[in-house]
Amino acid sequence: MKSKLWLLAIMFFLSLTLIVLDSERVVAQPRARFEVTLFRFTVNHETRDDMLQRDGAGDEVSFSRVAILHNRRTGSRVLSDGLNFTQTMGESPPNALRAGHTSAARGGLKTGDDILIPHSVLFSEELIQGESAATIILSVWEMDGPRDLCEPYKNFLEDREPDMARVALATLRNSPQTSALVREWGTSFTANASINTPETLNIALLTDGFLGMGHPMDRPIGMIRVGDRYDFIPKLLILNFDNASRAAQTNQGLGLGVIKISYTDDQRLAGDYTLYVRIRRV
Repeated sequence: MKSKLWLLAIMFFLSLTLIVLDSERVVAQPRARFEVTLFRFTVNHETRDDMLQRDGAGDEVSFSRVAILHNRRTGSRVLSDGLNFTQTMGESPPNALRAGHTSAARGGLKTGDDILIPHSVLFSEELIQGESAATIILSVWEMDGPRDLCEPYKNFLEDREPDMARVALATLRNSPQTSALVREWGTSFTANASINTPETLNIALLTDGFLGMGHPMDRPIGMIRVGDRYDFIPKLLILNFDNASRAAQTNQGLGLGVIKISYTDDQRLAGDYTLYVRIRRV
């Protein structure tokens, strides 16, 4: 009799263990590591350059790469150091890397240039379904002089990180698989909803300079006219496990996992660039 009771007890505990293990398998959240890289850009139209071209012939650009990993349980973690600029490419010398065809001997970016670059990693982290999301902010800068706009832009990104976290984590609830990959800073963040215009004031301001001849300085391409100045609206790549998985398996005619991010200036600044980014599950 005792042996039968022991056998029943053992079977009961084994069944309980299997149930617990089974439930753990049920609630285990799918997860995977994703890598996002910039590998190509096109100059649809070169910028209105410093009239003296003291920085080199044609455009010379650098890319700012900022990434933040958000977790609904543990908070956010900034993955990049500052604005994380790449080396400047264009006419070389004076710039670090040669790119473009303004000069046959030394390069320099001009309208129509299509440039392949070594893969620049923007993000390489694990995303957990229903728990984490990432905000990746990739911008292209025309490097014309002083870096006066870098600090206010960096401060803007730091100050608005809670807004980015809120929007990114909301994609975990709202049709995560089909949530938009690329978004402009606009009504979904902290826009003036009453007039439905993006909030752009005091992100990175630029003027027309002395006698309207331009104000040469390092600036993001994609600036819009606001009154008598120009301001910048950053674009944000927002990923979660589901939409990243779908993007990595999709070919929109550019290659598997490749998407475009476009930045177009006000016509008086003239710049128009398209950046090509690949999302890959690794």
